[in-house]
Amino acid sequence: MYRKSKETRKIAWEILRKHYWGVFAFTIIAILISGANIVGLILGGPILVGAAYMMLRTLREDNSSNLEYLFKEFDDFGRTLGVHLLSMIKIFLWSLLFVIPGIVRSYSLSQVYFITKENPDLSVTEIQQRSTEMMRGHKFRLFKLHFSFIGWVILCILTFGIGSIFLLPYVKTAEGVFYEELINQNPQYKKNPDMEIFE
Repeated sequence: MYRKSKETRKIAWEILRKHYWGVFAFTIIAILISGANIVGLILGGPILVGAAYMMLRTLREDNSSNLEYLFKEFDDFGRTLGVHLLSMIKIFLWSLLFVIPGIVRSYSLSQVYFITKENPDLSVTEIQQRSTEMMRGHKFRLFKLHFSFIGWVILCILTFGIGSIFLLPYVKTAEGVFYEELINQNPQYKKNPDMEIFE
């Protein structure tokens, strides 16, 4: 039985209470860099995989410090760049079929950054296939989780974006909790137990 959005948000809230500043730091840096036009296209892959890595450290090791880990994935630049670019291209192409297909495709590929970090043996196309498989039957669950933050979104609008300094880390933490539940409920998607991703 999977959690409801409210339960996921509650877990994320408790984690964020302990690690707000750490999560805030790596989330905001990752969003700013990955959203910076052509620079974001080039650097977005390793930075977003690095942010996924730090989120997993926060959830599993109770550790959101050591910002240098955000930049660790430049050691795997080619693969992380490929995952990011190919995902963006696929979402864009599906969006040309109208907005909804693009949104659906973005949810199918929503787990690629976590998967990239946890499965260094997978190729770019295998990572995307894995995310699509994992999200089969769960895209609407993640959509509902995102939609459950609508009150916070309205607050951000009313505060001219100031509320986003709390909303963004909150949403990203909830997405991390969602991923952890997904792999715990589906052991076939867990990383190789002999492969330690934390150093």
